[in-house]
Formats: sequence, structure tokens, C-alpha cells
Amino acid sequence: MNGLAAGKVAVVTGASSGMGRGLARMFAEEGFHVVAAARSEDKLSDLVAEIASAGLPQAYAIKTDVTLVEDCENLIAKAEAIGPVQILMNCAGVMFETNLFKNRCQTV
Repeated sequence: MNGLAAGKVAVVTGASSGMGRGLARMFAEEGFHVVAAARSEDKLSDLVAEIASAGLPQAYAIKTDVTLVEDCENLIAKAEAIGPVQILMNCAGVMFETNLFKNRCQTV
């Protein structure tokens, strides 16, 4: 583990599978507290348990749909309450037809 990451937070969207899951695990191995975000609570819980069983820094699961402004605001508020956010890695896949593009002019 790298001491430079101690106490700092990495937020990863799309952390329930694939690249997002791998990056969340990598950030934990580097010493970051990981805030894992995705729509699948079961898969996020599995990731948090995996990180904990490896004796890595604390990980948190936050159910988040990145197409919903309220979910994104909640995610960042909870992450900032844990510690200083140093990394925000967006790995969530979004289809073109989703609400993300319908609300793109809304101020966040």
C-alpha cells in the first residue's frame, strides 16, 4: 500500500463489474478509501466484502444511477463526508436513450 493515499477517497462509478470493479479494487490496494457506486446493490456489497476480507482500507457501497442528478449529488455528498476526494473515476455505462441526455442542460 502507498502511504500517500492514506485517508484519501477514490470514487468509482460503475464499480459493480468490469473495469469499474477492477479500478475500485486497485485503488483500495493503493490505500484509498473506496466509494463504490453502481445500480446493483448486491454486486456492490460483494465488492465491499471482498475488499474488507483482503484487509484493505474501508470501502463503501452507494447505490447510484448516474443518469439521476439526485443520485449523483448524494454520492458526492457521502464521499466528501468520508474524506477528501482525490479521484473521481467514471466507469458507468450510459445508453444514449437515457435521462442523462434529456436533462443535460440542467444546472448541477
